[in-house]
Amino acid sequence: MVGVAAAADAPAADVIPGRDQPASAATPTAYRFRWDEYVSLVVVSDAVAGGQALRRLAWVVTYDQAGAVVVGYRATAFRDRAGNLHIDARKAIITGPQNENWSPDSFAILADGQVLSIDDRNSANGGSLMETIEATVGEAYRMLLRIAMATVHEMS
Repeated sequence: MVGVAAAADAPAADVIPGRDQPASAATPTAYRFRWDEYVSLVVVSDAVAGGQALRRLAWVVTYDQAGAVVVGYRATAFRDRAGNLHIDARKAIITGPQNENWSPDSFAILADGQVLSIDDRNSANGGSLMETIEATVGEAYRMLLRIAMATVHEMS
């Protein structure tokens, strides 16, 4: 299963991933979702990104269908006025085996579990949320945060 057909061509007209203005900070949570031919893990930390109180530091690791790491990078996370989660990775430094051929993807996760993506070349895709693990769960979240951070750092 690769994504949601309704969102496969372009983001919803009123939601462009990462491009809206932050209305509130994202809560520390790990998200796993399918999109295009990939599965991504995004972990939102409790660290403020760039001194902007409404943006949190996030880590993005994308895997192929066989589970091998494709790319990793840092991003920022926030919620828009409608409550949609945005992962803004514009101009991110990309690490990993496909870094030279990859444009950083920004994501929006909607309340219904739909995932929208758009990269710095304005290529868009859609997908679906598979799993959400809140920081309040404890060790499971902390383990995913460590994995995401280590993966991005180790590949750089």
